[in-house]
Amino acid sequence: MCEATVISNDKLTRSRRYAVGMSIALAATAIQWALWFSVGSRIPFLVFVSSMSMGAILLGPGPASIVVLIGFLSGVLMMEPTGSLYVDDIDDQLAILIYMAVSIVFLFAGGRIRGYMQAATEARAEMERASVRAERTAQQQERRFLIAIEASSVPFTLLDPVRDESGTIIDYRWAYLNQEGARNLGFRKEELIGRRINEVLPGSWEPGILEHIRSVSETGQPAEFEHYSSANGVVGWYHVYASALDDSVVVWFQDVSSQKRTELLLQEEAKSKDRFIATLAHELRNPLAPIQQATSLMRMPGANEQTREWAAEVVDRQARHMSLLLNDLLDMSRISRGVLTLRKALIELKPAIHDAIEAANPLIKSREHELTVRMPQEDVYLEADQVRITQIVSNLLTNAAKYTEKGGQILLEVEKKDDMVTICVHDNGIGIRKEKLEEIFEMFTQVRPDKDVEGGLGIGLAVTKGLVELHGGTIEAASGGLGTGSRFTVHLPAVQHETAKPGVTPLAAQQHNEGALRVLIADDNQDAADILASLMELEGHEVRVAYEGEAALAVYHGFHPHVAFLDIGMPVLTGLQIAEAIRASEGGGDVTLVAITGWGQAADRANTLRAGFNHHLTKPASFDKLEEIVRDVQKRRDEEGALQMQ
Repeated sequence: MCEATVISNDKLTRSRRYAVGMSIALAATAIQWALWFSVGSRIPFLVFVSSMSMGAILLGPGPASIVVLIGFLSGVLMMEPTGSLYVDDIDDQLAILIYMAVSIVFLFAGGRIRGYMQAATEARAEMERASVRAERTAQQQERRFLIAIEASSVPFTLLDPVRDESGTIIDYRWAYLNQEGARNLGFRKEELIGRRINEVLPGSWEPGILEHIRSVSETGQPAEFEHYSSANGVVGWYHVYASALDDSVVVWFQDVSSQKRTELLLQEEAKSKDRFIATLAHELRNPLAPIQQATSLMRMPGANEQTREWAAEVVDRQARHMSLLLNDLLDMSRISRGVLTLRKALIELKPAIHDAIEAANPLIKSREHELTVRMPQEDVYLEADQVRITQIVSNLLTNAAKYTEKGGQILLEVEKKDDMVTICVHDNGIGIRKEKLEEIFEMFTQVRPDKDVEGGLGIGLAVTKGLVELHGGTIEAASGGLGTGSRFTVHLPAVQHETAKPGVTPLAAQQHNEGALRVLIADDNQDAADILASLMELEGHEVRVAYEGEAALAVYHGFHPHVAFLDIGMPVLTGLQIAEAIRASEGGGDVTLVAITGWGQAADRANTLRAGFNHHLTKPASFDKLEEIVRDVQKRRDEEGALQMQ
């Protein structure tokens, strides 16, 4: 269709050119005659006629040839004699030759010139057509781009910088944004385009954001970053990509809060597992130390039957403690896999509560707590596993005792309302941060007060919750925050948890030899402290024992030991704090400080070295190593004494 139209137009244009040529030829003839009669000379006539061949430039060779031919014939007819085709005058012959030569030159040159002009015209027309096509293509691409941007679920915006008088970028203005971008900001597009960001959303330029975007404007380099926003009620993590576009900045941003929460949760779980493994190693090493040392004590020649019997009791007690720790691990594993089986029967609640109190009582007494128990007058019966119910209540009581400072108060209250039984353990201890209440029943979670207390695996409450739910019950924790105490409430049928730690066996004082040292032993694991004290006393040393940090420091100032074996994780004052206090006191640089702890990582060793310890031993520390340290101290004292005598 288009080519046919072009051909048709070309034919029409050619016909018109011939018509114009004929018209010019006729007009030229008329002008020739007019010049002839008015001027009476052939010179202007010949000049005029010759110039007519320039029409080739406008008309083309064909029409221009007709004009030249007509002019030639007319000119010849006007020669002398008039009307004759014969020319005998030499001047006329010369004029005709000149006319013919000029006409031929113009015909050929004009054709060429016209060809060049036509080519230039066609090229310009093609360029114009190409420009139109390119503009249409660009418009189509722009429309497609805008359609794609508008349909995108990723927020997109184009920002123009707003500068102050000094040229510094102080804000940006929305030049464009898609529907998703406006929706994320809580506006319609029309409400934002053309307006400044700080004008619509004051405080949006949180620290770091404006700097990133401004850097893109000033350097032209793209920027990609994540940012946590809490401005204008929009809270979450955003992944932002910004790039320069002329003087503007293109910004894509996406809400990645869900992915970030998952990432942080995985990181926290990994950290929790690492802490759990370190704590497990610590908790297992604690009973291993007194077991190993009690074994050494029983083998010593100077140990009598009573000492051996007491050491055997320590081994048995600590072995049972390890068994309880391992049972907790196995229980948690079975609960998480759904394979723990309850031996349910119709039981009375009071005996289970009594057993739980009996199990927790040694720890409660050792920390000098006052326990109040309130039970209903009538008997309460449950369809439950009595061992697990005892475990639940025991766990809650030991948990309260552990996280309440000495001399605290614990209330165990049981109530029966209709078909539900409620067991509540309330203490006035360190309390729980409100943000931790939801996490308190998760695996590997421990309440960490400002001061260290007796540790644990961090799975006790998770086991308790699992056992409660297996009984068809619920458990909840409540606290007003740190320093306000805690309350754990169990709704039956069902409850569970672990047994308390064993009590303390007093030591018999032993005589010491002439080279005896004064030895201080401080450990909140009383069996571990007592066993090590017995071993040192059998070696003839003078020993003092403390079961918590503050008492240990008081013993040090009144006893002035040569060697101090200090556990790190003691309540009230830690071993690190005691070491720092000793080194800061008068004469504190002379005592040999030995850290005996379940914490054995590189960071733990660096902490003890920084606090002033001479040695770091990981539980269970061999008695041979302890004897070696003591002998070195004795040898050093003997050498110093010998030098003084000289």
